Amino acid sequence: MKKKKLLIIFIIISTSISPLIILADKITNSNIKEIVKLDIKSTLINLIGDYYLTDEEIEINYTITPNNIKKDLIDDNSGLINNVEIIKLNENPKLNKFGASYTLNNNHYNYDDLEDIFLLYSSKSYDEVKNKLNNLDIQKYSNKNGNGVPLQSYYKNKNKLEDKTYFHNNQIPLFELNDLPIENSEDYLNGEFYAYVLAVDSNYDVIELKKSNYPVGNNKIGSIERIIDINYKIPSEIKVIEDQNFRELGLSYEDGRITGSLNQRLVYKLLGDYYKATPITFNIKFKSSKRGTYNLPNNNSEISFESLKDPSVISKFTIPPTQVRIENFRNNIKIEDMGLFYNNNISYNYDNIDLAIENKYNLGVEFTSNNINARNTDIDIYFNKDNVKINSYKLYKYDINKEQFLMIKDGVKYNGQENKLKLNILDRGIENRYILVYTVKSDTIFKNIKNTVIFNKSTSLQKKVIKNINFVELPSVD
Repeated sequence: MKKKKLLIIFIIISTSISPLIILADKITNSNIKEIVKLDIKSTLINLIGDYYLTDEEIEINYTITPNNIKKDLIDDNSGLINNVEIIKLNENPKLNKFGASYTLNNNHYNYDDLEDIFLLYSSKSYDEVKNKLNNLDIQKYSNKNGNGVPLQSYYKNKNKLEDKTYFHNNQIPLFELNDLPIENSEDYLNGEFYAYVLAVDSNYDVIELKKSNYPVGNNKIGSIERIIDINYKIPSEIKVIEDQNFRELGLSYEDGRITGSLNQRLVYKLLGDYYKATPITFNIKFKSSKRGTYNLPNNNSEISFESLKDPSVISKFTIPPTQVRIENFRNNIKIEDMGLFYNNNISYNYDNIDLAIENKYNLGVEFTSNNINARNTDIDIYFNKDNVKINSYKLYKYDINKEQFLMIKDGVKYNGQENKLKLNILDRGIENRYILVYTVKSDTIFKNIKNTVIFNKSTSLQKKVIKNINFVELPSVD
């Protein structure tokens, strides 16, 4: 058999035998040259600025883009069986005849103990098929008469040329179906059945097992499909948001790890001289209650699937980490004083402050905090009377070296839509003193106006200060 031969296999799905499911550990063979290359990219979806807040939703979009593969690279010349393909022999679906063809490597004679080659087909995984064969008396089930056996050997047809070898037409699955497929039904045509070619030695032990590149079926011609497994490790401070979107991915989350098989498959379709696959995208959401900088995922996280060249080999690809920074949502603002801001300090901090109408005044609120950032502090300033206008805001920070309050440029921002202020700074870990300054003016005489300032949204407790103000007539200069 040194001469390369083409064996044509005719398959007709017919009867079945007893079921058996055996789970097996998948192995990685680092010696095989991987032909699939994946560009795995991640994008932070709802990031505002360059960090998230604690207990805020962190959403990462993953895009897996496979490379194009030349058709010839799918052939594997390293083994006994060179290539397994499924071809549709007849376009008439009523005939339901499909064929499997493969070529034998010229070097197959290196297997000196080669006894026989068999055909079978199954909807089970490569590992399940191989494990069942390892636990099966292959010789007992290799009846060449084709009568109710799971394995079918080829035979010489004397009416054909010597280099042509054929299988019997009757071939049944290695695993039993729950229900026998009905001819012309979707299960019959698209049942995800793969053809397997098996080589055994004189003891009927498995030398080699090859799986077809794609299923026998009406829609599967010219494509190769792989199930993608995920092993995604998460720091203990990070939790997964297990919403409907996550459950629909086909994954599960437990003990700091996301595992499972993606519902989306890797599908390579033969287009001209290349196998091409469309990108796979999915989103995962997280949250954390602890400030810090984290990598999502952690080290040694990967996706894996059966190699396109050899389903007995598991191809693994590292998921590159995305760095995520998380700041505290809560802070510890403490209001120290409130009054007129004069000569770079809080002054005239009486219970009631008299202000003359028509003039502008700077009012200030002094406070301390050890955790402020641009997104975790909202401030409301309001009066309980109309005709009081506020038209400027400034933030000052106490400089220990200069022993005075210095203005922070753009330290406070006004949100006109929400009518709120935000402290536009990042300050954490060390307690600092600040003064928030705003200008007020009224053209109407009022008494007992409540000037209210509330630090809300992110403070550990709601911080509020109220100072009564009386707007009075300008004093007479006569």
